[in-house]
Amino acid sequence: MHVKVFSLLILLRTTSYLVAHGQYPEVVITDPSDGIIKEGQWFTLKCRYRNTYIKASWYKNNNYDVKSSEFNKRADRKTGGSYQCQRDNFWSRTSRSKPLEVVTIASDVMLTVQVHSSTLLLGEMSVLKCSRHPWGFERDYTSLWYRNNSLIEGEHEPEYTIASAKLSDGATYRCEQRLGFRRWISHDESIIVRDLCSEPTLQADPSVELFVGERFKLACLAEPFHDDHSLLYVFYKNGESLNFPSEKSSYTTEEATLDHSGTYQCEVKTRDSKLRKKSNIVPISIKRIPVSVPDLSIHPGNEVVEGDSTSLNCSVTRGSTPIQYIFYRDGKEIYWEYSNHSRTIHTFINASKRQEGYYHCAVSNQEGESLQYSKAIAVSVIAQAHSAEMAALIVPLFLILSLLALLPIKLRNRKQADSSSRSQQQREVMGNRAEDVTEDRRTRNFDYAEIGPSRLNMTSCAGTVYSSVTNTGMHDVDTKTDGGLVYSVITIPKPRNTAHCDVASGGKHADQADQQPSCITYATLRHTDMRGDEEPGQGEEGNVYANLPRTL
Repeated sequence: MHVKVFSLLILLRTTSYLVAHGQYPEVVITDPSDGIIKEGQWFTLKCRYRNTYIKASWYKNNNYDVKSSEFNKRADRKTGGSYQCQRDNFWSRTSRSKPLEVVTIASDVMLTVQVHSSTLLLGEMSVLKCSRHPWGFERDYTSLWYRNNSLIEGEHEPEYTIASAKLSDGATYRCEQRLGFRRWISHDESIIVRDLCSEPTLQADPSVELFVGERFKLACLAEPFHDDHSLLYVFYKNGESLNFPSEKSSYTTEEATLDHSGTYQCEVKTRDSKLRKKSNIVPISIKRIPVSVPDLSIHPGNEVVEGDSTSLNCSVTRGSTPIQYIFYRDGKEIYWEYSNHSRTIHTFINASKRQEGYYHCAVSNQEGESLQYSKAIAVSVIAQAHSAEMAALIVPLFLILSLLALLPIKLRNRKQADSSSRSQQQREVMGNRAEDVTEDRRTRNFDYAEIGPSRLNMTSCAGTVYSSVTNTGMHDVDTKTDGGLVYSVITIPKPRNTAHCDVASGGKHADQADQQPSCITYATLRHTDMRGDEEPGQGEEGNVYANLPRTL
């Protein structure tokens, strides 16, 4: 009883050791080194146990074949099968290896991969066919397809279809056919898949800074590889399409606004949409046009009368709207507003002394940017009493200047009136001279001169004109003496009726006389004796002297 228990424990321990340490033999193909056995070539199988090749019994398809340290034969069409090796030991004679399936490569039939074109365009369909030569009548072949030496799972038909070519479909392909433990392998066939175009690239112009109101253009650059496949372009902003598919590869915005800011992308596609390729993403930020330095002006002026209204005008020459305007007095903010115009006006009514100070304005049209400041203008408020005093000084001065300007006109008009009066008096005196000559001679204060017609191209009244001149002596400013003679200015009025005048030189001079208001002649007068013995008109020269014309 104790012996049986002891034997069972040893058996269990040995079995657990063998299982734990994998002490079962295995069949290994040592030649050829790649393990591919081709019909017509030698191959070698060995039994490995605990990393050592041992002498073992060989079985093929569960049938004993031979006992040797290796299994070495020339492969033929019957070589393929399931091989096992078994080592001999006292514990168990059934310790065989797991089966190793040996499949030989047959060469009696040639397989080829047939394809209509080894170069495919992206999105195209292609069919690869595994063709046998010569053709056999056996129908139980199993077909396998490999891409880049990797088995394509689930494909067991003699044809393999690429429904829509992708870039990953560009590879080397081969087909295999199996029947029992024999297989036939085709040569590799390379398939190239090409794009219809290069990867599209989106470019923006301008690419650095873009301001409101400027023009910008997007260009989708893609190089087509096939002329017979036209490309369509679609542009996107923030993932939403901006246009319908078109052959035009650019998109233009004439006047940018803030709403045009965003991320842009373009897509290249074919008409059947089998090719769709998107470009890089380009972010575009539209900036406001920075405002210029503002200009501040005061209307009507920087000196304000107390109680009047004054306007502060803050303006800019450029800048995107809306613009924030801020007004300051003595550095303190007094008013601000947003405006869509290039200027704004701040008016204060009923000005007072407390509104005196230095004014300036500031502008801005972008958040986070510094303000632009105008130059400061000093504004002073003048009291109304002071204004009245200024008016009291200015009005009299204005009246004096007006009188001074009118004085020459008054003097000229007075002179003309005096001349007319003297002429009238001369005519009256000459008309009554014959009757009053005796009485007038008793008045020894006057001299008489007989003045004849002018001989110097001037029209004068015909007949004899007499003028009485007062002998005032040497100190009269209206007369002067020269060799005992008295000179007097005698004004002869313009003839009112040309029929009563003698014309010396024809009608042209008469017209000239008509254009003149009066004729001034100078007469040389002889001193009259205070005794009054001589008659007028008598003397050494007959008292007749030539007239000298002068126009006023």
